[in-house]
Amino acid sequence: FKYAKSDDKILKAYNCLIHFYKREVMERVRKVGTTLRNNWKKSVFFSLVGGYGVNWYNKKLQDDEFMRELAREALSYGSVILRGAHTPNYNVTVILNPVASGGKGRKLYEKYCAPLLHLAGMKVSVIRTESEGQAKDIMEIMADAEAVLVAGGDGTLMETVTGLLRRKDKEHAVKVPLGVLPVGKTNTLAHKLFGTDDSVRLMGEATMSVVRQLKRPVGVVEVENMGEDENMRGKKLYCVNSVELGGWKDARLRCDRYWLFGFGLKHYVTYVGSFLTGHKEVLWDCDLDLQYMGMGDAVVQDVDNRVSSEQEAAGGSSWMSWLSKGGGGGAVRTGTQNNEVKEWKNFGKFNGTQITIEKETESLKSSLFKGPVNFLEFVSHGWNLVNKKDSSIEVQHLDSDQFYINPHLEEGEERKMCMDGDEIDLNGPVKVSLLRDQISVFCSKSQAVVEAQPVSQAPQQRWSSISSSSLVKPRTF
Repeated sequence: FKYAKSDDKILKAYNCLIHFYKREVMERVRKVGTTLRNNWKKSVFFSLVGGYGVNWYNKKLQDDEFMRELAREALSYGSVILRGAHTPNYNVTVILNPVASGGKGRKLYEKYCAPLLHLAGMKVSVIRTESEGQAKDIMEIMADAEAVLVAGGDGTLMETVTGLLRRKDKEHAVKVPLGVLPVGKTNTLAHKLFGTDDSVRLMGEATMSVVRQLKRPVGVVEVENMGEDENMRGKKLYCVNSVELGGWKDARLRCDRYWLFGFGLKHYVTYVGSFLTGHKEVLWDCDLDLQYMGMGDAVVQDVDNRVSSEQEAAGGSSWMSWLSKGGGGGAVRTGTQNNEVKEWKNFGKFNGTQITIEKETESLKSSLFKGPVNFLEFVSHGWNLVNKKDSSIEVQHLDSDQFYINPHLEEGEERKMCMDGDEIDLNGPVKVSLLRDQISVFCSKSQAVVEAQPVSQAPQQRWSSISSSSLVKPRTF
């Protein structure tokens, strides 16, 4: 009885402690709830910051693990070269645009691309551009490179391809593969070659494609000046993605003016601001004449293929005649053949808001957007371009190998078209053509058409030296 009474006191004390603890917890929860209610703005802000921090840290861990896996693979290629000391290193030249991606180009290259190249045992030479258009000059005199890697965005790549195709030894130079190291703001070709939107994975896979020696041919868009000025007529520029002229292109290039709108909002605000306040800086009417290369009327020819015994006796038989011979005399084959003839066709005058010519696998696709457009149509289509969505705005498509654009320019008027994100003066008529399979680029395994081989077994395709005094020479575009 004495011990039972003592146990009851202990049980009561324990229950009191539990009750007190619950009251303390509930009191704290009530205080936290009251604080959040009275300071809801700060609460929402710090919650968002905390959530962003957690996501950023998780993403960083994933990126680090991904890069470690690529580093192990690259080291396996480098180990092969170390074991065979007599094997020459694979020479690559990197054309680096240090101001790409808002000044982060050099940092991104040194963090995600350079380590993999060095681990693979490659001999890497880096040439940094210091001004616009310098990549063209560098490529025109490049020497002793088995591969050229472009560390920048679409603009740097466009300049590099232009310089490559302007070389005197172009027929030999185009056999040297190009690599795209996507450290720029826009990397359209890299997204097509490697199929990912994650920037770290894109840079890692693009670099490893060089190590794995995965290549494929890629077509090039050629823009030729057809103006009356003899000094400029026949000048050619090259790009790998698209040619643009019109309102949405001008609005997109005004994006940096709205830098105060963070978190990517400037890419949306620019279309609103361009319509409301930048009306004079945007081309709303393309006002040009358009021609394209189309299929003409088919020419039907009669075919009369006869293999006579006299021809056979004269020794003029071929393997076709051998296939056509029967047990007896000569065979007779008659029929018709359609010869498709291409000719220039006149589309007429185009007064729409924009014309975009994009490179596809077998042709150029021209998108002609109607005009004029109202505020809602202009802004909604611009936002769809940012989100890479289809638009409901009226558009007409033309497929062809060549387009001839003749703008109607008033005296003193200046127009600019865009080639892979870079603005080019449009002072007269130009011809836009598709050059199929013109260059070789490194790509993902799913797109590769050239058999992969280790770096140590890469074929010797170095360019002969054209100029040993300097890598850059003065040149006017």
